[in-house]
Amino acid sequence: MSTKLINVLVVDDHNQVTTILKKTISENDSSELKILGAGWLGDALALLNENSFDVILLDLDLPDSSGIDTFHRIYSEVPEIPIIIISGTADEELAFEIVNEGAQDFLPKGEFDKSRLIQSIKFAIARHPIKRKLNLQSEILAASENRLQTIINTNADGLIVVDLHGDIRFANPSAELIFGRTFKELIGSNF
Repeated sequence: MSTKLINVLVVDDHNQVTTILKKTISENDSSELKILGAGWLGDALALLNENSFDVILLDLDLPDSSGIDTFHRIYSEVPEIPIIIISGTADEELAFEIVNEGAQDFLPKGEFDKSRLIQSIKFAIARHPIKRKLNLQSEILAASENRLQTIINTNADGLIVVDLHGDIRFANPSAELIFGRTFKELIGSNF
């Protein structure tokens, strides 16, 4: 099996994760990790401007940033790089929230081993392009829906959508003018 170099940025003001990764390098022959570390958010942002990374391991509590804001600041700068949260807290609610907002994984520091960390890194790198593509498709779909809504709302023709029971489910502004009734009055009434 060929070895792939994985560039990892570890953003953590303690050396625990970096130490685990360095030990893993010597024990794991299928991956070669190049690790750069930063203990402050400002240092991490500078490294991101100067280097190319495949994945970021991010502690949320740093000397110059804390909590979910730490994630937001990194993610807003480099949404194209997968981020794995490594946290001293096992807050399940925070984990779900931060994964829903774009993080690839959430690992409480005391609860993962070397193989779990390597697996999380590899999966994050594999999943992230698919997630980015889905987000882009969602943005395109939302823009298309907005254009269609604008066309419907600015159309001079009255447009009404009626369900199988004959009840009005949608009426554009022109339909309001034609029927002399407001949108709220039309919706739900029988055509």
